[in-house]
Amino acid sequence: MEKVICIVGSDGAGKTTIARCFVNEIEKRGQSVACVWMRFNNYFSKVLLAFARIYGYSHFKYVSGIKMGFHDFEKVWWLRWPFAFLQMIDVNIAAWIKLHTYRKSEVLVFERSAWDTLSDVMADTGIRELDRTWIGRGIVKAFNKKSTVFWIDRDMTLIRKSRIELNEDYKLNVKIANY
Repeated sequence: MEKVICIVGSDGAGKTTIARCFVNEIEKRGQSVACVWMRFNNYFSKVLLAFARIYGYSHFKYVSGIKMGFHDFEKVWWLRWPFAFLQMIDVNIAAWIKLHTYRKSEVLVFERSAWDTLSDVMADTGIRELDRTWIGRGIVKAFNKKSTVFWIDRDMTLIRKSRIELNEDYKLNVKIANY
């Protein structure tokens, strides 16, 4: 693998659409390319998430037939940092798996990566300074030196019109601000 491209931004920003454009252009240029998606990387954090669900700090909601998950760890000090720490481990395991699974491709286009996980964890835990801690830096460690990152910003009104279910995401504004 020669190049890693990470397309980051909030849900509904257009990452998938932009990723498809990158993949099409790279293929036209004759290079091998793989489009990769990294989300829900819960290897070690799964037990903590189950525990949080039992006590009501994590829940699901169906909106327009789409299952949406919410973690309210900002309210519970003993869940905040352990969750962030476990997500750091989990996202690096997922990154290692993805980077090695697709290593024969000349270019990898991540339409969701560790940068998005960092934003989500900051919103879920309420740790606004997480990106400036060793855990926050650890979340994106696998991508820091290897990747080119493109941040996709889209007007909130357009996001809410195109992705109706995101009107129910009470943390969407926080996630966008984290980027």
